Amino acid sequence: MHVFQPKVATLAALLILGASPAFPQANGRFQLHFMNVGQGDGAVLISPAGEIVLFDSGVRNNCDLPLAYLQQLGVDSVHYHVASHYHDDHIGCADTVLAAFPLRRAAIDRGGTYTTGTYTRYVQRAGALRRAATPGMTITLDSGTANPVVITIRVVNGVLTTGDTAATNNENDRSVLAWVRFGLFDALIGGDLSGERTSSYRDVETPAASGLSQVELYKVHHHGSQHSSNATWLTATAPMVGIISSGMGNVHGHPTVGAMARLHAANVRTYWTTAGNGAAPVAGRDVVGGNIIVEVAPGSPDNAILREFFARDEFTSGAALQWHAIGLVLAAVVPFAYGGLGAAAFLLRAAHGHLHSRTFDPNHIPEYYSRMLLGVIAGGAIQLLITQVADETGVIKLSAAAVAFVAGYNSDLLFSTVERISAALLPKVGLTSMRVPESAAVTGLSVPALLEQLDKAQSDEARDVIRGLLGKVRERV
Repeated sequence: MHVFQPKVATLAALLILGASPAFPQANGRFQLHFMNVGQGDGAVLISPAGEIVLFDSGVRNNCDLPLAYLQQLGVDSVHYHVASHYHDDHIGCADTVLAAFPLRRAAIDRGGTYTTGTYTRYVQRAGALRRAATPGMTITLDSGTANPVVITIRVVNGVLTTGDTAATNNENDRSVLAWVRFGLFDALIGGDLSGERTSSYRDVETPAASGLSQVELYKVHHHGSQHSSNATWLTATAPMVGIISSGMGNVHGHPTVGAMARLHAANVRTYWTTAGNGAAPVAGRDVVGGNIIVEVAPGSPDNAILREFFARDEFTSGAALQWHAIGLVLAAVVPFAYGGLGAAAFLLRAAHGHLHSRTFDPNHIPEYYSRMLLGVIAGGAIQLLITQVADETGVIKLSAAAVAFVAGYNSDLLFSTVERISAALLPKVGLTSMRVPESAAVTGLSVPALLEQLDKAQSDEARDVIRGLLGKVRERV
């Protein structure tokens, strides 16, 4: 973990790295989640009161990453979507994400048109809520509260708030630059802006730096491209932390050695979503952390506590790595626990039925232990197979915990899911069916299965038949 000191001593920000969201939606603090979406960009801003802004939304054909992350956060809709520009690695998942998490207020972009299917799908999904960004445009979240979040568009299509222009036809350099403010915390998110003039690029960073001052966080332009993050920009903004979003094994060599050298020379500590495929991270300066979560508390006494507790950069220390590892283990264990909770609910319901009808048999208690174990396993295993549930009416939004609980309560959810996936995969490898051992193929003739059927039986006659089968199965065993 890492806390950096902004402009005055009363404000602190906490950075957390890991595989899963560490905070629930709307926890009373400002949150910025930089999602690991591969070779692209996608960030989620959550205001203290729960208003949500997406800054880009992931890479085309890799949309399961932002979808799963947003689902884990408990997001059900998005207030604003800010598209930096129209490349596939920035709006490639906009259509998919906004279909799952409907847009409530506005989709803000650079305006104009573009000639790709990704752009067309984005525009169709945004519909009447699409708005063209203009320099100086302001979005206020939590308006009327003591701690609003203010987002100001500083640059769009190379045009600055000063009226100056760095006219360009390069899609990267047309990126929208957003200045995010929460109290004394400032962040800059600017897509793929360039800071060097070449035959392809225009230096937008240098004029854009005019009028900017020190910021706490900078989302590093263009994934750490050789042509971005120039010295003028870094001197003017003096960021304490830089976020680098790039993909493992990317073909562009991001983040580049040149960009990292400039960031290090400006004393910017960087946090990477992956190790990329360019410069190697430097111990003590760069941290590869997967999803990167920035949390800022409003101006309140608990900031002093945070600052005191996280005064050192503890993420690289042995103790912090140990706590980080514990956090990852807990994140992996939690679904199993919810599965066990679901199984416990099922067993309590069954036991209540038996007690009510005075048919409870203490000799069956070991079988209940088996059912509990099955629920625990089902709750954890289902997380590998299901990210969302759909029926004829559309997608049913459930948290990962809810899916685990249901799988623990009714283990058929896991078995049916595995069978459906198997049926879909077998033809891909040249098989038409899967051989099942004869003892496992006889439906209902195992003790746990018969006990489950007994609990679900609706009539005394059905219960008598099942009890007879149970007796025969036990004799055979």
